[in-house]
Amino acid sequence: MSERDRRQTELVAQTEQAGVHPEPAQPLSEAMFAAAQRAADDVERIDEQLAKIVELHSSAAALTAEAAVADELARLLRADQFEQWLLDDVMTLLVEGATTTLMELSGNQFSLTYDDGDFMVIDHKNADQVRQAKTLSGGETFLASLSLALSLADQLASFATGKTVTLDALFLDEGFGSLDADTLDVVASAIEDLGSRGRMVGLISHVPELADRVPVRFEVRKIANASHIEKVLQ
Repeated sequence: MSERDRRQTELVAQTEQAGVHPEPAQPLSEAMFAAAQRAADDVERIDEQLAKIVELHSSAAALTAEAAVADELARLLRADQFEQWLLDDVMTLLVEGATTTLMELSGNQFSLTYDDGDFMVIDHKNADQVRQAKTLSGGETFLASLSLALSLADQLASFATGKTVTLDALFLDEGFGSLDADTLDVVASAIEDLGSRGRMVGLISHVPELADRVPVRFEVRKIANASHIEKVLQ
């Protein structure tokens, strides 16, 4: 057998192993070209199918995310969950607004957060320790309460539905006696700033240092068995 015949026999055997079977009298080169074309078509079809699989996976992920949102909404909109959902949302907004004021009043020491129905305070001067707001001292509690009250006044309109609601007046009853001199000055300055912005703030207090800073006040004095009210202007 000549070298040419031997090489051709080997080539025919290899093509048969590769699944290429020439028709009778069909040139081997033509059979191999046809097989190569079929293989290229198969590769193209497989690529298209792979791309379709990727698209389906992406669609499935998006639908899964949408289903999760729908499930969560269904849970929140149940009669026993909807009210709490709204309340949590409102309280979160309220605390965000109060934190801005509290940071100013506390010299950047305290901020507020709302967690599972409880007000929590973050102490930034103590490694950002998170603790319940009820652990604050008397003066610190007053500052937190004042911050929440001011935030409520600022955001009342957004909480209301159907009509415009404003809270133009605040009355603060006591709590000033628990403040040290520096904190009292900070609070008084904040209250004066509110007045300059058009909000009326009424204070009920027996602390002279605070009363002396109020431009208009009514002093109540006990005389015998009666009380005397006197309007005092600064």
